[in-house]
Amino acid sequence: PWSAVVSKAPAPSKQLPTKGSLTAIVIALYQEKPSRVIAAAEAMWDSLKEIGAESGFEIFFLSDTTDPALAEIEEQAIQDLLHRRPNEPFWYRRRRDNTQKKQGNINDFVQRWGGRYEYMLELDADSFVSPEAMLELVRRMDARPRTALIQSLPVIVGARTYSARTQQLALRVHGGLFGAGLTWWSGGAGNFWGHNAIIRLAPFAAHASLPDLPGKEPLGGKILSHDFVEAALLRRAGWRVEIAGDIVGSYEEAPPTIVDAAARDRRWAQGNIQQVQILFAKGFDWLSKVHILAGLMGYMSGLLWLSLIVLGVFIAGYAKFFDTETIASVTADPTAGLRLLIILSLVLTSPKWLAIILWAAGKLPGWNRSPRFLVAVICDVGLTALMAPIIMMNHAGSILSTLMGVDGGWRPQVRDRNGFAWSDLVRHYRQHMIFGMCLLLASFAISPSFLLQNLPMATIML
Repeated sequence: PWSAVVSKAPAPSKQLPTKGSLTAIVIALYQEKPSRVIAAAEAMWDSLKEIGAESGFEIFFLSDTTDPALAEIEEQAIQDLLHRRPNEPFWYRRRRDNTQKKQGNINDFVQRWGGRYEYMLELDADSFVSPEAMLELVRRMDARPRTALIQSLPVIVGARTYSARTQQLALRVHGGLFGAGLTWWSGGAGNFWGHNAIIRLAPFAAHASLPDLPGKEPLGGKILSHDFVEAALLRRAGWRVEIAGDIVGSYEEAPPTIVDAAARDRRWAQGNIQQVQILFAKGFDWLSKVHILAGLMGYMSGLLWLSLIVLGVFIAGYAKFFDTETIASVTADPTAGLRLLIILSLVLTSPKWLAIILWAAGKLPGWNRSPRFLVAVICDVGLTALMAPIIMMNHAGSILSTLMGVDGGWRPQVRDRNGFAWSDLVRHYRQHMIFGMCLLLASFAISPSFLLQNLPMATIML
């Protein structure tokens, strides 16, 4: 995998596939601003026409928009598009009943019209894929008849808020490291993230229909996060699922604020909890289960961290106020927690430090040796440390609310936001502030050293 990290990506090729297969570019919509989505679709189509590759593609807009006013705007925008481009293969369908949400919309398309196409390039409303990347994905599918899905690694573009720009920077700095490693160890048992991926429609239609889980939502019923499960079903049927970390030209956008990211994470966390049932099912590739477990731990780690903090406060408080004879053993090594925090921080930020090492050696593709890069990465490390407790609380809250039977639902993704009023911030983060105040008061009551250990986290919460 190291050669993939330190070597330059292959130059994008405009060579047309020789097989002559037809690919449907499928764009899923749900309560979106149609003007942005249509503009991106037109840009992708015009880019394909510039290199003479448009004959191998058609574009579908699959809408699940339920708001009547927005649906009217959406349909009018599509009519305007078809009027401007009467001879282009643009198609639009809006469901009246959005059963199974996005995956139900995609599955309905596959069952109704999938037989016309060899492949489907599945995109989200904020996705953009260059024509060179599209052609490379098609060429790889043509050359690998046992591959059912190839997932590209989209990078974030178009970030305008500080929160989104930090995500954009982080992904551009060490996204190559992540992609190279993931591509290497997953092999033909890769994963699917629901967008910016090309899919062979015949096996997808035959094997990737999602079953209903036992029980009621949010733990059972309709599967909320479809992508991991669809990849696992394809692997169970004997098809390869690959991750293409070396393809350049796959893009997406990031939520503009932490609040919007938390709303998206709430949906993902619920879906990942549902996927636990796959871990105990027979016939699935063990690497598919690794992907599912890793996705679950991305959210469970927040709850585990929170539990560790609460347990630490309980033990220290009990030792001080109820069992003073053991207080010496509890506080015998007051720096143990600090050492553990330092070790965990080094592990969690290791991709950033590794990226700095490669940058210093002049081997990080896409970056020159300007000191601005170093300053930006160090600032990113600091911001990551500051945001970690807030994200911990967000993830822990998502897990707990799901386990308590609260359905997160399917909310529209916010693409643009200029900020929040203070009252809105207090409403969103009141639980964080209450926890921070309780942690601060409890630590103050226990001991000065315990207060010093928990002061940074409590301060961030407040």
